[in-house]
Amino acid sequence: MKAISLLLSASLFWAVSINPAQSQMPSNDDVAIIIGNKVYEDQDIPDVSFALNDAKAMKELARTVLNIREENIIYLENATQAKMQSAFGRSGNHRGKAFQYVKPNVSNLYVFYSGHGVPGRYDDKSYLLPVDADIETADINGYPIDTLYKNLSQVEAKSVTVFLDACFSGQSHAGTLIKRASGAQIVPPTANIPTQGNLSVLTAASKDQLASWDEENQHGLFTEYLLRALYGQADQDADGQVQLAEVNAYLQDEMRYKARRTYNRDQVPVMIGDDTRVLVKATDGTYPARPVIEKEAPAIETEAYPLTPVEENMFAVKNANVRALPTVRAPRVDMLEKGEPIHVAAKVTDRPWYAVEKGSKIIGYVFSDLLGEEKEIATEEENRAIRELKARLEKLEERTRLSTSQTLPAPPEQVHTPEQDLDEAMVLNERAPRTDDDPYDTIERTLKSMGALLARQSFIEQAPDADGPTRFTYNWIKVDANRCRISASLSLSHPMSRDKTIDIFDRQVEAHYWQNQERDRLVLRRPTADSDGETGITLYQYGPYGFRDKQDRRQFIALAKQLYDICPQPPRPYETTSQYGKPPPPSKFFNQKERFKDKLKDKKKRHIPPPFRD
Repeated sequence: MKAISLLLSASLFWAVSINPAQSQMPSNDDVAIIIGNKVYEDQDIPDVSFALNDAKAMKELARTVLNIREENIIYLENATQAKMQSAFGRSGNHRGKAFQYVKPNVSNLYVFYSGHGVPGRYDDKSYLLPVDADIETADINGYPIDTLYKNLSQVEAKSVTVFLDACFSGQSHAGTLIKRASGAQIVPPTANIPTQGNLSVLTAASKDQLASWDEENQHGLFTEYLLRALYGQADQDADGQVQLAEVNAYLQDEMRYKARRTYNRDQVPVMIGDDTRVLVKATDGTYPARPVIEKEAPAIETEAYPLTPVEENMFAVKNANVRALPTVRAPRVDMLEKGEPIHVAAKVTDRPWYAVEKGSKIIGYVFSDLLGEEKEIATEEENRAIRELKARLEKLEERTRLSTSQTLPAPPEQVHTPEQDLDEAMVLNERAPRTDDDPYDTIERTLKSMGALLARQSFIEQAPDADGPTRFTYNWIKVDANRCRISASLSLSHPMSRDKTIDIFDRQVEAHYWQNQERDRLVLRRPTADSDGETGITLYQYGPYGFRDKQDRRQFIALAKQLYDICPQPPRPYETTSQYGKPPPPSKFFNQKERFKDKLKDKKKRHIPPPFRD
């Protein structure tokens, strides 16, 4: 009997001792909705490079730290508008999956979103951007933030915590989203959060700030530091639990500093709601170790581009980005430091790009001008000395180019009389000296802005009912402030009919902006599935350049007009003949020394520097 009494006492003691540990375990009835929107169907919307990495890491945290059952995790990659409405409901109907999965007054609901956010163009709302949204009509096919907050406040969860790694400024780390707007009205996230209820929100940035990327860790900057906080680093008082207020304080301190140090920009998180909410608890004083998540590597496409074998060892003549595709708009997959050797497997046919490899695998593409041939038999010290010498010569050449008094390119082959040669020499010697008020920098900045407008005109338009897609690409763009011109190489592939295709590869064009250019509108026609029908792709021409976006062309023309006012024209004998602004016959401008003198006097009054430098 005594033995039975002792056994019962021991059993009771064992039951009491394990009960507290069980009570500290997070409830398996909790629910998580995790969305990563990376690739958008609208080609004007840049990718959110690390959105899927963010989503995968948050899913792992939900499983291992929050102890949420797999079937209670709604995980969406590249969510469309329909999927987002299915998850959260829509305006006027909050009964989405969040409402279905939550056990009333028992489940804690966690929502995480990584992707683009935009401001409405015609209202005062902010929107999460589904991957099938059109950037021009985001206020129609985006997901309104105020609808998200309103619906989540009605799901009857014990608590709702929302993390948004997005900004609503119309800008992104990868570039602007709203290209056709002069500005965007920003609605602070606090304006749409219900003041009553159990909803708490933590966003990546405030008002019109950008949500930056952490390229080193391949996460959104907000997500990277949120993960660090929830894996225990935010528990500054070491009480074994991480509250929402501690997460916000950690982000305010660590994430803000990282954004300022890396990008010299402000990124201030915004928190609204119950800051005493406990998000994570330690077990026996220890937080779970953060696991290593396999990062998504950008797909390297090698089948879509014809390659010419090279098989050479080369090196980076300067820091060089390795891209997933042979275009400057493709995601960066690696970077070669200046002087770093690399094996070149092939060259992209008809494009100035090299396919580079490490080991036996092509890792991406590098622009050909960024790679040079390594000395075949040389020590590393010799190669380093050669590279340093080349760098010094480049700097010396640059200084010489900017200070030279020989301001004109070599004249074309023409027959001149001795009197004409004397007259032209007199004109050149009387050119205005360079002053401190030199518009050369303005010319260079304006040309670079115009080049950026050209760079984003490249596009690929799918044509399921034709022989193939239309591809229009600017392979490279060079600005030359010395001669007020832009040079470019463009390629075009377009199905015209069932048995005919336009293929233009690496066509080089240039335009001077001390000359007026001609405008035109080109419509590329291609057949539809209906044998009697056809569709058209409009390109708006300005001089030799084509624009898909009419507003971009207007901006380009406005910049060109500015250059026309400040770019000095070369003396007439040195003008090049082109279809855009032909010079008058020689008889009208040869031997007119006085005309040149008068024109140069006017330039001196305006402090215009020599027009062209070599």
